[in-house]
Amino acid sequence: MTCLFATCQAPIQAALRPAVWIPGIKKLHSRRERWIIKMATPQEAFDDAVKALTKLEDKEFDGKVISLSKTDKNRLFVQCYCFSKIQWLDVVEISFHDSGNGTTLAKVYCFSSGALPLIIPPPIPLILNLALFFLPYWDNHFTKMWLEIIRRNMDLEIVPEHMV
Repeated sequence: MTCLFATCQAPIQAALRPAVWIPGIKKLHSRRERWIIKMATPQEAFDDAVKALTKLEDKEFDGKVISLSKTDKNRLFVQCYCFSKIQWLDVVEISFHDSGNGTTLAKVYCFSSGALPLIIPPPIPLILNLALFFLPYWDNHFTKMWLEIIRRNMDLEIVPEHMV
């Protein structure tokens, strides 16, 4: 379950995203993938992702929680917040595009939003995460794990490609 402090601070932290301000350092705690989704239009893929994320909102994975934060049906864009056990915030953003031949290309970006967890009372983690934006840290493969969980819960056939 997400704590109240994390729930309140997550939209601000996700919008500011201080952990990905520096190009070299952000690669330690972010992941980009392209998903080739066969036999589906971008709208069908978007709907499937929203359905999967809605289903995941009702589950907890060893204290980890996924929360659907934003959907844009016109842009075919989905954003969700992924909280670790101690409320570190990772953000997943997926946009769906037609790639022809009945397949859809999903551009997926998952990133850690800051070095400190949001379980700390506000505004302390927000201020310190902004001040410590240059601090390199490792995400312990959480970004990869979140994407795998989302993919496994979608009904459509997805071929992931990791991008550097």
